[in-house]
Amino acid sequence: MTVRKKIIVTGAGLLIVVLLVGIYFSMHAGKRAATPAPVAGEIQVVPLHLQNGWGYKILINRKTYIYQDVIPVIPGYHPFRSERDAMVTGKLVAEKLKNGKPPFLSREELESLSVLP
Repeated sequence: MTVRKKIIVTGAGLLIVVLLVGIYFSMHAGKRAATPAPVAGEIQVVPLHLQNGWGYKILINRKTYIYQDVIPVIPGYHPFRSERDAMVTGKLVAEKLKNGKPPFLSREELESLSVLP
């Protein structure tokens, strides 16, 4: 094999390795769990009186951040039964935001608040 062919084969091999490493890192870069930062600013929970029940809004610096007109986690359209149910749920979500946690709720959390129908 000539020197020129060795250089071409070596260069092609290195190029393939670099491409494979780039593909690997681009595929796995989004899989790292991002920890949200605590929400800065004033957080308010506002009750919503709906036609069939209650919901809540979470405002951050007086702008609607979350509009929740149904009980999350359970399928179907089920508003909260009372203003109290909506507010305790909204306050839990607001607390998560203040602590830099995602504003998601589990069925167990809703059961502990006694807000499920």
